[in-house]
Amino acid sequence: MFWWFDEGPRSAGRVEIGDDAFSLASTSPITGLDRIRFVDMGGVSLERGLLHVRRRCEPTVHIGSLDGPGALNELAEQLSRSSAG
Repeated sequence: MFWWFDEGPRSAGRVEIGDDAFSLASTSPITGLDRIRFVDMGGVSLERGLLHVRRRCEPTVHIGSLDGPGALNELAEQLSRSSAG
């Protein structure tokens, strides 16, 4: 997966879903971890092969996958369910 925040640089790595948040664990271009709590999410939309995660007080996260649309569809469903409950 790859992602970026608003107009920021692109990172690549894996997305991990936990009980109260999801994490973006980057391996490229630098190693790092961003944690986004479900309660901070303002909405999830899947458009033109990108998943957009709006946050209430922080920049939107844009997530893409080189594996095809199936992985993004599954992630969108998981994040929508988690943020709603």
